[in-house]
Amino acid sequence: MDNVLKADNILTPAAEASGLGRNSLQSPPSALNTDSASQGQADTFDTIPPTPQAQRPPALPYQIINSLTSTIGGMANSAAGMSHQQGREAASPTSSYFPDAPRSNESSSSGELGNAGPAKTNHGVENRKRGYSGSRANRSLSNASVGSGGVSLGLSLTNSTLFYDIPMVGPMARSDALSDLIEKHISPEKRPRRESVELSDFEKLKTADALQELVNRKSWRSVARFARNRIVQTNPSHLAEILQLWYVRLQALVNLRLYQLALAELDKLGDLDRQEYTFEYHQGLFPGKSGNMIPFELRVLSANLPGLMKHYNTSIERLTILAMECQRMQLNSKEDTGLWRKREVSLYIMLANFLLEIKDFPLTISIMTKIVSKFSDGDIEPDVISTLGRLYLQLGNIQDAKKVFKGLESREASDPHVKRLVRMNSALCYVAAADWSPAKEELDAILAEDPNDYEAVNNLVVCLIYLGDLNQAIAVMEDLVSKSKDQAHGLIEKAVFNLCTLYELRSDTALEKKIWKLQQLHPYLGDGFHVESFKI
Repeated sequence: MDNVLKADNILTPAAEASGLGRNSLQSPPSALNTDSASQGQADTFDTIPPTPQAQRPPALPYQIINSLTSTIGGMANSAAGMSHQQGREAASPTSSYFPDAPRSNESSSSGELGNAGPAKTNHGVENRKRGYSGSRANRSLSNASVGSGGVSLGLSLTNSTLFYDIPMVGPMARSDALSDLIEKHISPEKRPRRESVELSDFEKLKTADALQELVNRKSWRSVARFARNRIVQTNPSHLAEILQLWYVRLQALVNLRLYQLALAELDKLGDLDRQEYTFEYHQGLFPGKSGNMIPFELRVLSANLPGLMKHYNTSIERLTILAMECQRMQLNSKEDTGLWRKREVSLYIMLANFLLEIKDFPLTISIMTKIVSKFSDGDIEPDVISTLGRLYLQLGNIQDAKKVFKGLESREASDPHVKRLVRMNSALCYVAAADWSPAKEELDAILAEDPNDYEAVNNLVVCLIYLGDLNQAIAVMEDLVSKSKDQAHGLIEKAVFNLCTLYELRSDTALEKKIWKLQQLHPYLGDGFHVESFKI
């Protein structure tokens, strides 16, 4: 891994490329069916060729902000608040997700059958064959007769054979890469205790906060297993619940960077735009409703997933199709125009990120300019305007960047968030011009208002390095890492990487310092943490 300091000194870091933050699972519906009156033997799992856990694609040096993606699917967080709170906990499951009724004791507590032998589910259907797979994407799963089609589709969607085992690493098959790293470099008597999470313990709580707790702990394996358990236990007629739980399952796999596994399970759902997934096809269950019943965030995840596996053109094509659909819905929908408008902007920003991956800078600028001009009626988010200006800075065009940034100054007095953006943009212009002292002054002013502003702290460290104060830069970054240990992986990973880079610049004892930091942070880091951030 190179020693280039990862700094947000041009474009602020994106959230997860799927369009959702690490801790931003959409709130699933309530009233899950846990009736265990009828039991049947579950199908065995399909097998796929063993593959190593997918590596995280190399990040862009500077990524366009993804601050508006939280609006997709009606997420709770506002776009305006995301830019200066990157890495903080986003909206997550709320309301009565866990039913009060006891769940079946026959289901696997881990949610993964694997080598544990056949398990029982509560569908009341014995030895059901798989309803469909990715190779038969357009095969009809149900008929359109009133009252029967939805149940037939639900039975297919809750079939246990649709799921694969989640691979585990380590000699005991219960650890992860982070545990392996600490076993390799820290003696047993000095190893910190890493709090383990058992899914069965949380399921016994039967409270609305149980899943939220799993998310807060970043226990994505448990979240994925929980979703799988609930899917196979849900009443087949509750299609909305089932599809939302599918999103929870797949998003958790993405957060674990198990992209190939997520793609394989997503393929089992087939074509998400086919007629069978429309409300019109199931009028017996959804009288008077129309449109696609697939959660929009699941469709966005489907569009982004190929890009996570470096198939950028596929994601670009799918995101473009979704953006065009958002345009049509704005014309046809009178009540939800604002929602579809925000979704369109979010999709264009995701699209721009993938265009940056293939280094199509002219088209990226064209798309961002189109967004700003199309929504120039005052409804455009200030973060989008800043994004366009920072893209110009990335390309070395400081003059055009300043022209774009000037459009925010008229809003500065009335909006604290815009005031912060104006200061940050000014600091970035100084950074792009290698004028470090005034850049530091602007960043100090931001931190006077919010000492925990990650973007400002990170950029301040860059300024301190170029001003020759490496010791102060290390002290500031160590403080940031200490404050960020409970935050989302995307934030803490960047902070740890930068701190380890500073250790390498400072002394020959960098390895010892990295191991010491690993020992400190290990108990707080959850599933899917990118261990390469420690540079050991």
